[in-house]
Amino acid sequence: MFVNVGRLLAALVLACTGLVLSQGAAQACTCESLTTQAATKAATSVFTGTVTDSSTAAKPDGQRGTITTYDVAVERVYKGQVRTATLTVTSSKDHLGCGPARVRDDEPYVFFTRTSGEELRVTRCGGTAPATDKLVGKVEKLLGAGRPPVPDEPEQAVFTPVSDAEPTPFTRLAAPGLALVLAGLLGLGLARRLGRHH
Repeated sequence: MFVNVGRLLAALVLACTGLVLSQGAAQACTCESLTTQAATKAATSVFTGTVTDSSTAAKPDGQRGTITTYDVAVERVYKGQVRTATLTVTSSKDHLGCGPARVRDDEPYVFFTRTSGEELRVTRCGGTAPATDKLVGKVEKLLGAGRPPVPDEPEQAVFTPVSDAEPTPFTRLAAPGLALVLAGLLGLGLARRLGRHH
């Protein structure tokens, strides 16, 4: 049986090339070596929150790839200038073929975001992951207990008028003082009279 050695070699080269490329792309999308400390240091903002809605669309201006947008209800802020209870986070498919961050709706996550213009972005290899007790514990060990996104409003004093009560007349308020003044004057007069008799 005759075998075309040239074609066989070409097929082997193509197979090996494809294998190397696929392994390289897979390694580029692997985040096993990323530590919480490294993700915290690289992030502009770190917070916990739950995705309430998400959508994916093509990149604008004819760019290749897609952008996924997440609406997030923020629960606690550990780093950054997040000061709203809800915000939008984006994630895109990059040139290596890595897809957006793996984030599901209605589940709590720890977000490690970076600022790009006015946008907050997350990547698959940026550290964003489900908000397990272990991960939250690591974040709090590095950044502290965090704060709510919107500061609590200070309690205001409430004055309740009493409908049945009438203002106390001035004469009633002044009566005790007048009585003391009169008693003092009488005592002074009595003391003078006694002094004259002596």
